[in-house]
Order: sequence, then structure tokens, then C-alpha cells
Amino acid sequence: MTQDFLPSTKPGGDDGELTLVVRGEIDMLTAPKLDVEIEEAVARRPDVLVVDLAEVTFLDSSGCNVLVRGKRRADTAGVGLELTALPPACLRVFEIAGLLELFTIRPAQGDGHS
Repeated sequence: MTQDFLPSTKPGGDDGELTLVVRGEIDMLTAPKLDVEIEEAVARRPDVLVVDLAEVTFLDSSGCNVLVRGKRRADTAGVGLELTALPPACLRVFEIAGLLELFTIRPAQGDGHS
């Protein structure tokens, strides 16, 4: 059963950033929702879209696929897309899939998650 997938966006202030906070599991059931959220966030044309994965509990290949598609969509729109706070399990999936070089990955900022 998919654990409480809940994406939400928050503006980053005057720096032109928009943060998409993702919670729960990103799998074949929830990946389409994340795809829509990324598409809508990119359409807002921030300078940088930061996808915060700190509270992601599971990531499968469909989730990776959505993030890659989102990165391509952002690149086409002239929007930077960066990931932050990858949990160890997600980082391992990225390593295995060879995706680390595709994304800018920021370290977590303090505990900054409420």
C-alpha cells in the first residue's frame, strides 16, 4: 500500500526559487501525480525548481522516470531543476540508475522540514 504521498509547493522568497516538497512513496501509483505537480511548477517559471525529497520513504523506477522527465521539461522551459535532501535509499537508487550526474543535488538545509 502506498504511504501518504503528498506533494506541496512553497515559494522560496525573492530568490526566484520554488520548492516542491514530496512526502511518502513515489511509485507507479503516485508517480503520475508527481509528474503533474512538476509540470505545474515548471509552468510557473521559477528560476529554479527545487524538489525536496527529504520525506520520501520509497522511490522506484517510475519515480526516477518522472524526475528525469521533469528535468528535461524544466531544461526546455529554461527553468533549473535541482534535488535536495535525498534519503539514503533514494540516493542509492540514483547511484544504481546512473542518474547522479544528471541532477544538481543540494544537501539538506538544517532540519527545515515541518
